[in-house]
Amino acid sequence: MKNIYLLAPDSVGILALALQHLRQRNDVSIDFTDLVLPNEEKFKYKNSLQRLYNVYLKNCRAQNLKNIYYNNCIQKKIKVQKLQYDTIVIIRPDLLNDESLQILRQKTRHFVAYYWDSANFFPRKKDIATLFDKVYSFDSADCANYGYTPLTNFYIKEATNEPIKIDAYGLLSYDKRKTQLEKIAAALELQKMNYIIKTYSQKPVESKYLTRLDTVLDYNEMLAEIAQCKVLIEVQKEGQQGLTFRPFEALGMEKKLITNNPRIKEYDFYCEENIFVVNPDNPTIPASFFSTPYKKINSAIKHKYHVDCWFNKLISTT
Repeated sequence: MKNIYLLAPDSVGILALALQHLRQRNDVSIDFTDLVLPNEEKFKYKNSLQRLYNVYLKNCRAQNLKNIYYNNCIQKKIKVQKLQYDTIVIIRPDLLNDESLQILRQKTRHFVAYYWDSANFFPRKKDIATLFDKVYSFDSADCANYGYTPLTNFYIKEATNEPIKIDAYGLLSYDKRKTQLEKIAAALELQKMNYIIKTYSQKPVESKYLTRLDTVLDYNEMLAEIAQCKVLIEVQKEGQQGLTFRPFEALGMEKKLITNNPRIKEYDFYCEENIFVVNPDNPTIPASFFSTPYKKINSAIKHKYHVDCWFNKLISTT
């Protein structure tokens, strides 16, 4: 049995669900550290003097009390784990300082990073890549530019027999994609499709098309909502080339997908019956996309993107 240590931020519960499945396997033992500190552990200034001192550190010493505190907390969690692991995998290793990464490096002979965000969004990823035996990335451009090994995101849940209650469903952060989302929603209304597009924002959302969430929706809850829709909506962030989780959730749960990412046509599970690549500036979605049934994907192709296969690649030493 392989001993694996996984460290990653799990703010929405994707990895909690993945671990629930992976820990049922009899070939691995997995320890996990969430890189998102619970609220009661997060840094709080003791007084205004400490706040001023941190301004000095940031401006004159390139240091930050919050980062120092955060890494001290993570190091305490690391030190209570096993002394040695067959493989250590870190998602978002850029959150950790060099000292924390070196502590982890000494605990294994196979040190692996997985980048499920584009490196340009978090430039420190490029600086620390040489610390790892292998760096995997979901972004094809990053793999081509920086020599990372390609590895897509994954799905966990399979199709269910939930009754369909809504034609189209989307869940995204509230950001620059708002305009594109609204245009897609308007196109759905022209087709008289019922839809719901939820967006997380701590500020008011001025849009008749979008439903605001003031707290992050748990991943299990989101999957339960996806199970009741016919079509899943995805709008890719600008500057990101890899596929997000949405296409794989659609693949696993056998839902159709509307996306603005034309690169999805390069993947072996793409078929035009299931995936409609929309022009984000002038989206026109044919009614036939909703009226025709989902086309089953070859099971061998589909399984390649299951969380088991994703995990097997991460921990493989070949």
